[in-house]
Amino acid sequence: MRKDWKKAFACVLMIAMLIAMSTSLVFAASQIQIINQGSFLKFEVPPQTINGRTMVPMREIFENVFGCSVEWNAAEKSITAVYSDEMPITIQMKIDDKTMYVNGKATLIDVPPQIVSGRTLVPLKAISGSLGVGIGYDSARNIVVLGVATDNPQEVLAVDAQDHTDASLDQLTTPKTDMYGDIDLSKLYTVTSSVEGYMYEVKGHPYEGQYRVFLNMTRNGSIVSQNVSVQKLNMPNMNNKITWTDTNGMTYTNTLSTLYDLFPLLEITNGSAWCLKTFGDVYREYQDIPSVELSDAVTRYANKNM
Repeated sequence: MRKDWKKAFACVLMIAMLIAMSTSLVFAASQIQIINQGSFLKFEVPPQTINGRTMVPMREIFENVFGCSVEWNAAEKSITAVYSDEMPITIQMKIDDKTMYVNGKATLIDVPPQIVSGRTLVPLKAISGSLGVGIGYDSARNIVVLGVATDNPQEVLAVDAQDHTDASLDQLTTPKTDMYGDIDLSKLYTVTSSVEGYMYEVKGHPYEGQYRVFLNMTRNGSIVSQNVSVQKLNMPNMNNKITWTDTNGMTYTNTLSTLYDLFPLLEITNGSAWCLKTFGDVYREYQDIPSVELSDAVTRYANKNM
C-alpha cells in the first residue's frame, strides 16, 4: 500500500514537470513543517498542534497528498474519504467525535476532527496510519515526515532523504529562520484588525514594509487554538520569464508561475543547494523565508502572551 502510494505520487510529480503546468500554487506558512518525498508540503491553511496532535486541512491532505476522494456531509458534520486501490480503504469521521471508522471498523482517536476558523482540520497520524503510510516526528525541529514509521529524529530524516541525491539532512531540516535571525517576541504587539475575518493584526516585526500578519484565536472548551495568516504586500509578477540550465546542459525558459510548480520536483531530483545556486533570488522568493519566520514567531508569541 505505502509503496504503491509513493510510486503514484512520484508519477504525478513527473507528469507535472513534463506538461509544465502554468497554474501557480498557493503557499501558506506554518509553525509545523511536513516533509513528503523530500519536499515540504504547502497548505492553504497551516497545520496546527491541538492536544499534542498534528491537525491538517481535510481536503488538502485527503485529495492532494493521499489521492483519496472525500465527501463532506454538512448536515451530519461527517467526512467520508475513499482510497481506491485493489483493496479500497474507506475512512469515516465526524466533527468532535473520537470514533473513526476504517472499512466499517471502529477505532478510537485522541483528537477528533475540528472546525477551526471555518476550516475542517483532521488528525494527520490517524489518517496516515489508516492508509498504511508511516509517519515520523522530529520534535526538536517540529517536523513531521510522511512515509516512515519511527520517532527517532536521525532515523526519520535519514529515511526520508536516502533516495534523494544532493538533498542532505541539513538542506531539508535547517530551520529557515536561521537565514534571517529570530524575531524579538518582546517587540510584537497586537491591534484590532481592520480587515474583515481577522481578529488582530500583529505589529512590531521587522518586515512591516513587506508583510502584514493577522492572528485569530478560537476557543473550544478548554482548548485555545491560534491561526496565523501572513500576507505579502509586494507579490512578484508570475508572468516574468526565467531562463535556466538543467544538470544535462539543456536550457529552458519558463514563466515564474511554471517554475513555482516545478520547484518541488527540482528540489527532489537536484537538491535545495542546486536550486539556490541555479535560480538565486528567484528560489529565495519561492521559499518565502520571512513568511515562515513570521508565522512561527507569532504563534510562539500567542502561546506565551494570549
